[in-house]
Amino acid sequence: MPFVKNSLEKLIGEERFEKIKKSWTYDFIAEAYALNTFSLVAGTVIELGASGMDSGEWLRTRGVGLITNTVFGRACGKWRNYAYKITNTNDNSPEFRRYLVDTVSFATSQLPLYWINMTLAGAEVDEKLISSFIVLGIAGLLGKPYGLYLDKVRKSFGLPLEYAKKYLNKENQKI
Repeated sequence: MPFVKNSLEKLIGEERFEKIKKSWTYDFIAEAYALNTFSLVAGTVIELGASGMDSGEWLRTRGVGLITNTVFGRACGKWRNYAYKITNTNDNSPEFRRYLVDTVSFATSQLPLYWINMTLAGAEVDEKLISSFIVLGIAGLLGKPYGLYLDKVRKSFGLPLEYAKKYLNKENQKI
């Protein structure tokens, strides 16, 4: 499962990897990767399929998205961790509660970024409004998948599921 972690350990050695893994930069790269790859798929479906952007607008939006998602990927991940913390939600919480936390944290972190991406890419106001309402409307469909995907990326990079740290004691910790 931890593909990135295992690959880096083989490449640079376990001791050097442990030093890198503890850095802010490593977390930043993992979460920027997660947000960029997830947004590429979701954004493409919304922008080309539903909002009516032409391919030039779509390419500009994805290009700007690459920059903003890279810059803000870690902040979005930390926002999700914070949402889990303030709602006292963890892996043992009811599924509906985790769904709500993932959905609300996703919508509140992604909608402003998405608006910025489209504005910088030159999308028309009507396209931005349509796309924003679609994103908001399907946040319930995207929030949980992104949360699961982010957790999978974190595990692949050998990182702990940060929101769970506070709630899992060392005996029960499986991450």
